[in-house]
Amino acid sequence: MNTTFILGNGFDVCLGLKTRYEDFYKGHYLLLKRDNLPTYLKEFRESIQKYVSNDGQKADEDIDWSDLELALGKYSERLQDPQEYLNIVLDINDELKSYITVQDKAFNIDSNKANKIIKDFSQPESTNYMNYQQHLDFKQFKKNQQSAEYINFMTFNYTSTLEKILESRDTKVPLSNQGGYSVVIKDVLHIHSNITKDPAILVGVNSPDQIANSAFRNNQDILDVIVKPRTNDMFGNGKNAAATDLLNNSHLIVLFGVSVGDTDRKWWELIGNRLAHSACQVIYFVYDNPAESKPLLIGSKRRYYQDKLLKAAGLSEKDFNNLRYLITIAYNTTCFCI
Repeated sequence: MNTTFILGNGFDVCLGLKTRYEDFYKGHYLLLKRDNLPTYLKEFRESIQKYVSNDGQKADEDIDWSDLELALGKYSERLQDPQEYLNIVLDINDELKSYITVQDKAFNIDSNKANKIIKDFSQPESTNYMNYQQHLDFKQFKKNQQSAEYINFMTFNYTSTLEKILESRDTKVPLSNQGGYSVVIKDVLHIHSNITKDPAILVGVNSPDQIANSAFRNNQDILDVIVKPRTNDMFGNGKNAAATDLLNNSHLIVLFGVSVGDTDRKWWELIGNRLAHSACQVIYFVYDNPAESKPLLIGSKRRYYQDKLLKAAGLSEKDFNNLRYLITIAYNTTCFCI
């Protein structure tokens, strides 16, 4: 049985890292000196928040990294010079890399906490994180596979937190899922690059249509820098093919800490194709403000997030009712929290 965890920034936030967009913008980017900057770059640093927040319609604490990436694409409409746009994208890339490097270096974990997280990876279907019926359904699902469970990781994060966890765990402790089969931890794939191992991090859009300035959509230099799947191809790192292979061969896909944003549409569509053919199941961990959560509306919340994923995956709304059963929503859990 093949299980793939897709991890977003919410995973690092659970580990205590200050890696939200709000942390970066207010704690780093907004504080940068603007003296001697070219006018176009100064204007970008002063006005990007307007684009990211959709003219203030989205509160700072609700802004995701995908909002920044979409804003980068939209901001292109203000410019005519492609070199200026390139310089802006490179500026945000360099500053984000600098900020994340500091956060990454500060993270350490002891073996006890690492073991707890590894157990969460091996048993996300436990009653700690799912209701009783969900737990029974997945326990039976894993039993029915009649094989060991092989866990791979596809992370959108630039940090090495996952590698540090894997290195700190007690490898003498045997792992098993709740179906009674052994669990084997496999590889970590940084689809947007790793801060320490890759030449550059990927910050940008899913495809050229997300670049608002149509004149820039045929500029090869711009496409190399801001269209993330293309950037991976430019580096020749094989990551797009590896991620595609992972998802196409997964029996279970677990989403944690991801916003399911449009700037990673490529991957949601691959998941959608698997769901459309009933070839896999999905566990989607989501989090809402507990103060605003009403237990009697949990069914509505589940359908909202199921439909959010199905829509992001490019599936037709007429098929939603037939596919929701393949997506289990784990709501407001403490999974991976330390």
